[in-house]
Amino acid sequence: MVFLLLLVCAGARAEFLEGTVDRVGCHIDKDECFVVLDSPVMDVSKCSNDSSAGLRWGSSGEHAYAALSIIMNAKVNNMKVLFGGVGDTCFGDFLSFRWVTLKD
Repeated sequence: MVFLLLLVCAGARAEFLEGTVDRVGCHIDKDECFVVLDSPVMDVSKCSNDSSAGLRWGSSGEHAYAALSIIMNAKVNNMKVLFGGVGDTCFGDFLSFRWVTLKD
């Protein structure tokens, strides 16, 4: 029974990721922003690139700058952020997320 539980837990994907923002930025020559948290991001997805570098998302999407604004606010005010849907989606070959919010 314990072995079965371990197998189920090992196969589960992380849906939420919480941390303090270490670095955040956007590339000027392509549609890509990134955030690196204070602790390594575990590789929990089908994305082929090394996910320990953080999370990435497209900068040209309708809500891309809203996400960037939330993340920048967290960085400036030394707040934590909570990412949802981590492991569900990739941006290119990198781990991405579906939503982000500030934490107290």
